[in-house]
Amino acid sequence: MPQCLLAACVLVGLAAMATQDDAPADYLEDDLRARVEALKADFAGAPTNAANARERAQTLWAWINAYSLTGDYVPVNATQAVSQVLSYGASEARMRNLDRFIAEFTLIDDEPSARGTLVADAGPFEARTHATIRQTWTVGSRAVEPGGGIVVARQFMTDFGRFQTDDAGADNHVTIASSNPRVAFARHAALMSGMHGGFRGGIDNLMFRVVSGRLAPGDAVTITYGDTSGGGAGILLPDFSSDRMPLPLYVDFDGSGLLVSLPIQPIAIGGTEVAALHGFVPSVVAVGEPFDLHIRAEDRYYNRAREPIPEWWEIRLNGDLFGSIHKTVRPFTDEEQADHDRMLQELGYPTSEPGEERVPLRWTTTYILDEPLPADTVDGVHFDGEPFGHPTFVHTAREAGVPPANEDGPAFSIDQRRVPVGGNRIVIRRDALGEPPPRWKHPFRPRDPGAIRVVSGITLDQPGVYRFSFRSADGAISGVANPILVQEAPERRIYWGDTHGHSGFAEGVGTAQRFMEWAREDARLDYVTHSEHDIWMDDHEWNVLNKIVQDATRDGHFIAFVGYEWTIRNLQGGHHNVLFRRPFQGPRIPAQEYGTLSRLYQGLRNHHDPRDVVVIPHAHQSGDYRQNDPELEPLVEIMSQHGNFEWFGRMYLNHGHQVGFIAASDNHLSQPGYSAPKGGSLSQRGGLGALLATERTTDALFDAMKNLDTYATTGERIILDVTVNGTGMGQRAEFAEHRVVRGRVIGTAPIDSIVLVKNDREFDRREFPPEPGPPKDGQYQLVFHSDSTPIHPGDNPRGWRGWRGELNVEGATIAGATGQDLHNANIQNVELVDPTTLRFATHTRGGPSSLLLTLADVKRIGQVTLTLDEATEFGGGPPILRRHQTTPPGTVVLSLRDASRGHATAEIPFGEYTDRIRLRRARTEGAMDVAFEFTDRGTRHGDWYFIRVTQANDATAWSSPIWVGGFPKR
Repeated sequence: MPQCLLAACVLVGLAAMATQDDAPADYLEDDLRARVEALKADFAGAPTNAANARERAQTLWAWINAYSLTGDYVPVNATQAVSQVLSYGASEARMRNLDRFIAEFTLIDDEPSARGTLVADAGPFEARTHATIRQTWTVGSRAVEPGGGIVVARQFMTDFGRFQTDDAGADNHVTIASSNPRVAFARHAALMSGMHGGFRGGIDNLMFRVVSGRLAPGDAVTITYGDTSGGGAGILLPDFSSDRMPLPLYVDFDGSGLLVSLPIQPIAIGGTEVAALHGFVPSVVAVGEPFDLHIRAEDRYYNRAREPIPEWWEIRLNGDLFGSIHKTVRPFTDEEQADHDRMLQELGYPTSEPGEERVPLRWTTTYILDEPLPADTVDGVHFDGEPFGHPTFVHTAREAGVPPANEDGPAFSIDQRRVPVGGNRIVIRRDALGEPPPRWKHPFRPRDPGAIRVVSGITLDQPGVYRFSFRSADGAISGVANPILVQEAPERRIYWGDTHGHSGFAEGVGTAQRFMEWAREDARLDYVTHSEHDIWMDDHEWNVLNKIVQDATRDGHFIAFVGYEWTIRNLQGGHHNVLFRRPFQGPRIPAQEYGTLSRLYQGLRNHHDPRDVVVIPHAHQSGDYRQNDPELEPLVEIMSQHGNFEWFGRMYLNHGHQVGFIAASDNHLSQPGYSAPKGGSLSQRGGLGALLATERTTDALFDAMKNLDTYATTGERIILDVTVNGTGMGQRAEFAEHRVVRGRVIGTAPIDSIVLVKNDREFDRREFPPEPGPPKDGQYQLVFHSDSTPIHPGDNPRGWRGWRGELNVEGATIAGATGQDLHNANIQNVELVDPTTLRFATHTRGGPSSLLLTLADVKRIGQVTLTLDEATEFGGGPPILRRHQTTPPGTVVLSLRDASRGHATAEIPFGEYTDRIRLRRARTEGAMDVAFEFTDRGTRHGDWYFIRVTQANDATAWSSPIWVGGFPKR
């Protein structure tokens, strides 16, 4: 053989060997591969039947999890299809759904390139604006035959509006085009259920069916959402921001009806213009203890606002000017210096007088140095070549307890003749003309020059309650922070968090990374749990959640707990959030394998130390309050975006369970801890859980949950302390016939009422109404309320009660009207028609919702007439035994004279319920810091008490119960 030929043969052989060696390893272990191949062969012969459904579901469950670990895209509803069969049995519909995913995974396994590739315009786009978004699919190894096509689905949590193909001049016009000129499409419909269809039943999605030609491998197909070529404005985007706004697509290759899902693309939507400021501070600090003030610029939808952000924010503390944040890398202009001098004068500091040689005091200013300071400036600081002054001290943010921009770099000091690197935050304090009072001694450091800014190192040197407020220079943008209680030596602190929230890992929107960023940066939580639905979770996603928790947790700063939501219908135990003390602690105990509540308890005990597990049931898919494992399940969630469910906590107490109360968001948009109403079932703001602990560490906060050291709020950071005979919330006091309930509430708005609940009834109350008097001009509060307690034991709660119609005023005029808690214009609104008429729409589920009416020209005979429209109850997790009902139309008349004397109330009977509407003078001012005391006598061991506080702005806080005497469960 010629030498060249021999060499060629050797090269060919080596190449073949390399190809064999480099071939990707099978993602399935040998035994699972054998099971999968047997399933594929068996499925090719016959569809699933009752005899083999469970075995097939178990094999598919293992197959899905193994495939997920490759990191490739897993069809979103596949794990749920398995759960339906394993948990609830083999109905015809469930078996058909299971077969769909066996077929889809068979295609993925046999022909990995069949799905082709998908790319999209990634954005970012701006929330609630019109845009044009394109997704282009390149056909893979499998062609699309005539009769097949592409389904343009909608994720049910998004609010894009209806996609349409009929009117090119209207919103949301969707078109399709192909690079293959021989292919023609026609519009059809595809019935889909699940998160990309009708969540609780099938609905028609838009489908473009191939009617002629054939989409061959390599052909490109472009879907245009918001095509403007016909004059339309584009697609109207959702009002919430996200890093992964889903626009799902499915392919039917051959007209068989098998819809193969394409990977969701990471389309980003950001916030819109700034509308408000919101501040976050610790609820409890010690005298002289440094803390941070976080100020977030947000749009009207609670998103982080886009640029431009006001560059100068004035900060006040208890009404007095406290300081300002100015974003700059240069000396003050004359105008800025004048503003700063005005601040100093209001604080009582001396400034330069005409003719004096002393310079005006530029007190505590932050500069972000983009260039290193030259070494020859150590005897004085210069900017732009001009002397700026000699610092009394210079230190980096690290020395003040806040990491500088280069967190791992050294701490530089000008006094030591070291040169700081660019990007460090350097605090420069000029020589002061008089020493400032101790509480003002702090550096201002805007750590983020964008929508979130941080003032670090604040200290308050006198005990008391402090409240920050802030506004832009022109006063157009303003906001407040939660109250701070400063104590000499606080025994415990209040830590705020959210134990229940979701992302796009389940039926929500957004990534797990953004979920954690929102918790830490936007909501400024102390702790959080990303409790994703297990029926939509695979092993890869579980590993990702554990890793994110591991990376995000920093004792002393921010604590993340790994967890999931055990998702079973209430007939078999209801939904329960499961939290673990540590990430990678052990396996989750999923609904696919543990389909009843007793099995969940047993599975957790078999695989985990009970001391390292917290289980929290919730109400809208009601946990079975007849069962409770006292070691595993210390808390009950009584409020979320789904509604207020105080009754749910009471049911646990009535069954003898010693449990504490907590609230959460159950937000599904990767927005834990600070979330606006979404609509549908999630139609109010999310709640917060307060943990009482000595420090912000994993163990301290987890132990607080285990020890019932908790209370719940509807999202406001209300400070609450309650004791019975000196015993705190969540605990059991020694038996005594004489019981003294003492407490203190420091609210975020005037306190409206404080109610003592004893043994499932309202025992006593204190109210703080406006001063009664004759009708007069001013603000009036119209409050709607409906009960959420289910009529039948074990049923899900009553749905949202809609309130909509027309309001007419006689003997007065309407000068203005707003919704006190109306944050979502899609579902709640107030529209002034004329000076005596307005249209309104809101809803309630276990709590209040209020309209604020500003009335003028009020006469003593004035009255408000409400004409209520017919409305059907709504909400996810619908009642099983009492379905959603339709409330009839009606008329309610409320007297302004009665409202001014106290309140005018109308009770509206509706079947087994009595809903209420109340009109009264609005409380715009009043006590926000209230100490209270109730007394009681009792002879029974085991009596329980808790406090409910309601503010004038409808916000509510619930203490955990306190027991007197009796025996705890063990």
